[in-house]
Amino acid sequence: MSVNGDLVAALMQRVAELPGFAIVHPRKGGQRPKDEHVRVALLKNDNRLVDLDAQDQLRRGFLVLTLVSPLQAYQVEAEEKAGLISEHFPVGLQLTRGELRVMIKSNTEKSAREEDARWETPVWVGFETIA
Repeated sequence: MSVNGDLVAALMQRVAELPGFAIVHPRKGGQRPKDEHVRVALLKNDNRLVDLDAQDQLRRGFLVLTLVSPLQAYQVEAEEKAGLISEHFPVGLQLTRGELRVMIKSNTEKSAREEDARWETPVWVGFETIA
């Protein structure tokens, strides 16, 4: 598999292990689930050469996991559940896929906001690898 493929696979394996939440990956069209779920987005930054003599690149980005909850729950309940998602990606965690190691560099729970009669609570997980 390619470096990019291994990077995505390592992150998505950890997402798949997230307990108690239905996971929705990006897709075009289709109905959005009505039940509580986690929407996944991967935002990759530009790759940078580590140094001029090597071909290894620093690859950074964010995994954005948005908890989508019914509006009839309180905002604080959605934010508590987002905290559980954040804890699943502790800073310093190393994910591996083949020989690639991906380091979790940050995790931030944002405030829940009302969107289309639901709470949407994003969790931003920063990652990086050198390959």
